[in-house]
Amino acid sequence: MKNCELCGKPTKSHTARDIAICHSCYTEEDIAKSLLAEAEGKAEEDEMDEVFEQLPKHETEDAFYTDLSPLYDSLRDSVDDMRDATPPPDDVIQELRDLLGKADTRQLIGSLGENFVGSATIAVDPDTHEDGVGIPPKMIEYLLGLVCTIDPSEGGEVPYDDIHDTTDKLTQSLLFQLVDDDVDIKSLSEEEQQQHFIEGEVLTRELTAGRFVYPGQFLDAAERAYTPHNNVLKDELGFTIQEAIQFATELSQLYNGRYQQMMDHFQEFGRISRTMHGSFVRHVDENKNDAEGAEAYLESDEFEEARQEAHNAWDRYEEAKRCLWVAEETLLGQFSDNEYAFKAFLERMSVTVGSVPEANFTYPYEHNPLHASPILEDDASYIIPHFHAFLRALAETFYYDLIDLPGYGSQDQHGGEFGEKWGDYVEGWAHDSLRNLFPDDAIYLNPTYTVNGDDYETDLVIIHEDTCLVIECKTQKLTLPTRRGDYQRVKDDVLDGIGDGHDQAARLIDHIQDGTVTELKTNGGTECIDTSSIDDVLPIVVLREQYDWIATTEYGTIADIDDDLSYVVSVYDLEVITECLESPDRFTDYVTKRIELSRTQKLASPDELDYLGAYIDNDLEVIEFEDDLRVQMTDFAHIVEDRVGNQFYPDELGPNEIFIDEPDD
Repeated sequence: MKNCELCGKPTKSHTARDIAICHSCYTEEDIAKSLLAEAEGKAEEDEMDEVFEQLPKHETEDAFYTDLSPLYDSLRDSVDDMRDATPPPDDVIQELRDLLGKADTRQLIGSLGENFVGSATIAVDPDTHEDGVGIPPKMIEYLLGLVCTIDPSEGGEVPYDDIHDTTDKLTQSLLFQLVDDDVDIKSLSEEEQQQHFIEGEVLTRELTAGRFVYPGQFLDAAERAYTPHNNVLKDELGFTIQEAIQFATELSQLYNGRYQQMMDHFQEFGRISRTMHGSFVRHVDENKNDAEGAEAYLESDEFEEARQEAHNAWDRYEEAKRCLWVAEETLLGQFSDNEYAFKAFLERMSVTVGSVPEANFTYPYEHNPLHASPILEDDASYIIPHFHAFLRALAETFYYDLIDLPGYGSQDQHGGEFGEKWGDYVEGWAHDSLRNLFPDDAIYLNPTYTVNGDDYETDLVIIHEDTCLVIECKTQKLTLPTRRGDYQRVKDDVLDGIGDGHDQAARLIDHIQDGTVTELKTNGGTECIDTSSIDDVLPIVVLREQYDWIATTEYGTIADIDDDLSYVVSVYDLEVITECLESPDRFTDYVTKRIELSRTQKLASPDELDYLGAYIDNDLEVIEFEDDLRVQMTDFAHIVEDRVGNQFYPDELGPNEIFIDEPDD
């Protein structure tokens, strides 16, 4: 016996799926009938769950995996049919442009912003642990960039589902394009199969979720990266990084509030609609057949009153969506105490809808106008439709202003005066994160050592009991060709970033292990190393940005590294890891296991936080798989989110989710 969903009393009267309604509520509350109807609809979803339940499973006490091979084999023919039916990317992009051009521009951008906010809310909901809904975040970003290349229009109506379906079609088309339809993957060499896998996974990530970073970390990155350049920023752009962060946080609060108002009105409309649906079901039940029941309901005063309520609620929702666009004078009034700097910030961070030449942006993996200017402007009104793009731009975009600045930056490999300072913040951030676990006297920042009369420097060295960690920090950015899955460019980026860091760490490790290096020189003096007491030396490469699959799983194969494999992690994930783990011993154990997993490549995920969540859950226990089997791991990152996620959503940004009432509240 279950409890009634509405009043909580035990009942067996009316049930569907996991919903139970007592007879009293069923007869008195119209919403009850709607809840039951919805539950019956969800029963279809259970059929797919049953398919997965029938697949082969292998498990131990703490870990398991499901063999999806039978499912993939059964779908192979339908995938081939889908490939044949999918147009080439350029055709789909033109179809998308035509759709976007017919829509009411402001309403469309508001809907894309609504999709992003709703999806982000679901993604952080501990009751769902879903990745999101609707169009994926990176494709929302792509569509917003595409809109910037299309002249604004008013009054047009294009079903959002049409845009969603066409976006999915483009994703399929771009992925199908990676491999010719006449290529039999299984007939390729192991190296060629690996190449296709990497290309596909890198591009898939770029077309769907994108690279994960907590919102608060973008603010931290911006302040750490650009504070040393504040004088130049102020002279050239008109604001300091602290002013930019203040503007960004206050704008986030302002727009969060407006999105919340819009969602409140949408939920109001939803509650009224659900009640109307329940009333309709009641009338059908009370009459001899469905037609008579429907007619009775549509002719009732009850329907007319509810219809008007729903109409009014929808009008309030539409008005709230229009209010996502904020007039320039309203924004200037928000920052009247620092208007000059804010105007400079707004000008630098905004792009006018329709102002970008069509030839400048076509494909999702190209430089998107939102990467530099994530605030959209139309007729002196502004909107922030993608908060992740907004905060990421705060951390990333001013790099290009500074690196291109004559007399300060430079496009050569050193980056001029700017380049000499740029990477320092990654070392400082890594140092600060590691101090969460290790005592200060165990961490050496920028120590130097001498071998055969030559002096070398490494970024960080930690000596903890019988373990030495050698850490190199790298600022190499992933190039645009890498983001689209170009394997040769992926390899170049890995060698320039991870490869150089690995080689530098390996050099010191070799000399520590052979007893050549017994001293490290620091600003505090000379530190002696008792090499005989060191049993384990762990190389770590810390990256300025997320490399996803490339760093978590694939870099050893790409760079052909066999010995002294490094643990590769972004500075963002390193901070989260040191907040999650309880002690230095847990950290070194985690790094040791991650290196081993990178060597065997038996457990794969593009998200380092999946590995961290699995470690918290089961110490990264890995089953002994067959040689040719790799397990792709998902859904462990929510453990990290539940443990420390809230501290990376600073209050000054506004709530980390839009509050959505449950329909039965």
